[in-house]
Amino acid sequence: MENSIRKRGRKPKVGNKGVVDKRIENPIAVFDFHEETTCNAEDKMQQNGKSRGDQVKEAGEVLKVQLKECGNKQAMVFCRVEAFGKICQSFDDRRKKWVREMGFGELLCLVDRSLLKNLCYWLTTRIVPIDELFRDSDGRVYKLSKNQVWWVLGIPKGNKVVPRRVMDEEMRSKVEDIERNYGAKWEFARTRRNCVEKYKGILANNTLVNKGKGNWEEEQEAEFKTVFLILVLQMVLCPSQSKSHILESDLVPALTCAMQAKDYDWCGLVLEKLFDNGCRFANKFNANGYARGCGGCSIFLAIFYLDRLDRNPVMWGKWPRITAWTKEEMVKASAEDRLARQGDFGNLGCIDVAYGVRHPREARDTNELTYFAEEFVRSLDGDIQSLESQQEKTMVECSNDDIYKRKKPRRKRRSISALCPELLHTRKKAKRRGVQSGVLDAFARATKVPVVSKVARGGYSSVSGKNSKKNASREKLSLPQKARNLSEIDNGEQNGKMLVNTQYW
Repeated sequence: MENSIRKRGRKPKVGNKGVVDKRIENPIAVFDFHEETTCNAEDKMQQNGKSRGDQVKEAGEVLKVQLKECGNKQAMVFCRVEAFGKICQSFDDRRKKWVREMGFGELLCLVDRSLLKNLCYWLTTRIVPIDELFRDSDGRVYKLSKNQVWWVLGIPKGNKVVPRRVMDEEMRSKVEDIERNYGAKWEFARTRRNCVEKYKGILANNTLVNKGKGNWEEEQEAEFKTVFLILVLQMVLCPSQSKSHILESDLVPALTCAMQAKDYDWCGLVLEKLFDNGCRFANKFNANGYARGCGGCSIFLAIFYLDRLDRNPVMWGKWPRITAWTKEEMVKASAEDRLARQGDFGNLGCIDVAYGVRHPREARDTNELTYFAEEFVRSLDGDIQSLESQQEKTMVECSNDDIYKRKKPRRKRRSISALCPELLHTRKKAKRRGVQSGVLDAFARATKVPVVSKVARGGYSSVSGKNSKKNASREKLSLPQKARNLSEIDNGEQNGKMLVNTQYW
């Protein structure tokens, strides 16, 4: 029995043989005793089916409890954006060029950025890592994806998966060389266990930081890219919850991709490591109601949340979003969203908005086209201009012929059919009738999108070389006349004019 007690980490009670003998005689009592203590601990941690962490979040005391349990010290945020910005500040043009070749050029803007520890800690408590969701203070959930990581950070999202384990002997040889050049060994004393544990790995310590800030020659490109990848992974993109700033072992094979970094999917890797660290954080937070620190890419989480606050957006048309959010803007937005001086966040509430579309709080003009219509009209105008220039070139080359064949480039047909398949058949009919603007009219009827088109005179020019000048003058474009419905096309009955004006749904 004494051996079993020692295995559980408790010292045997010397001189209390009566109690020990009683437990030996009745082994069921031993089981009942431990079962009872376990249930008491769970009852203390869990009330009404809710963990201690859920109770703290419902009470709005996430930051208050953390400060109380950690001796009025803010939580540790291992995403070291400010330290990484100082490294980027020391880069010359050659190193900046190498970073852009890797696809991480947008991260060079972190020179004057920093993170709010309280905000990052509170946001980590709102992650649901199992379901890959983010839950705001109002209970609304947002699905997190690697596309959002690309919109926020602007890092590569290639077709190749970043390796997280050794795949072949060639990769094994590269990993061994990297560990030999940048690896380290150290010891860590465990006072409770009264032992010394030995570790080995790659540290993003001051030695490696100073090496990244040093001078680099042209032939040291591969070495610099490897060092930069170590620093950016451990400090910004995939930081672990470790005070020693150790690069996690499953990220070492990823260092072999430094020279071809632009071809790999780093957005997916960032999201996976964010959820991995979120699981470790959730285990501690749900059990105790607090945690001492949070890992993962906190800069992505912070910008993702601030972009969805119910307030006026910050330079919404600027991408990636990391270039729009300065330190001052982040402080201002978080101060507006905080409930009290030491309270949690969530005062403003969130709105559902997607990247790449118009923000709901952005000002709009009454006569403004939607993005889809703008792209369609721009593409169609470009195709028509290309067609006209190609036609003029053909007419010059074939000036001695009597009949000219008008060949439309396939690019125009593919462009229209890709945007709206219904236009392909309508455009053929328009060509047979000699009605060029019928395409825009069909587009407006099919999609109900406001379209502002040009007025074409007389449709297509004649195929006769004798009438080419006359018809060329008839193809000149004029300004729209008085407003009429989109379906009103006179097909050349009124002086050969066709008009398509603006109509809104």
